[in-house]
Amino acid sequence: MTVEIAGKLVFTCLVAWAAIHDLLTLRIPNRLNLLIFAAFVPVAALTGLSAEALVSHAGAAAALFAICLALALVGQLGGGDVKLISGIGLWLGFGPALLQFLTTGILCSVAFMLAMVLLRIAPVALPARLLSIGWLGEAAYGTTPIRKLEGPYGVPLAIAAAVAIWTQ
Repeated sequence: MTVEIAGKLVFTCLVAWAAIHDLLTLRIPNRLNLLIFAAFVPVAALTGLSAEALVSHAGAAAALFAICLALALVGQLGGGDVKLISGIGLWLGFGPALLQFLTTGILCSVAFMLAMVLLRIAPVALPARLLSIGWLGEAAYGTTPIRKLEGPYGVPLAIAAAVAIWTQ
C-alpha cells in the first residue's frame, strides 16, 4: 500500500469519525479536528509534497477557515464545522479536489436539509433508539421552526471530503 493511499484511508476514517460524532452529539471535538490537521503532516512529508503544494494546502485551510469563521459568527455554522472544513481544506489544497468538495458539500447539505424538512412535514414512525438522538427527534416531531433546526453538518461534509479525496 502506498503512503498516498494510506493517507487517504486515514483521512477518510477521521472525517467519518467526525461525522458519526456530529450525528450523535451535534459536536465535533477539538481533539478530532486536531488529529485531522496533525495526520496531514507525516503524509505530506512522506509523499514529498513540494513547498509550492504545501503553500496551496495551507492557503486553502486558511481561506476556508476565514470564510467559515464569518459564517459561524452569524450563526450559520458551529465552531467544530469551521475547524473540520479547514482541516479538509488542508488535505485537499487549492485545485479541482477543493472545488469538488465544495460542490459536493453544498449538494449533500441541501439534500440533508431537505430530508429534515420532509421528516417534519411528512413524519414517519422512527424507532425509539433513533428518537433518542436529540436533533433527529426534534426534526421529526419537535416544535422548533424548520428554519431554526440544527443538524449535523459534519455528515454531508465528510461525504463530500471522502468523494473529493478519492476522486483526485
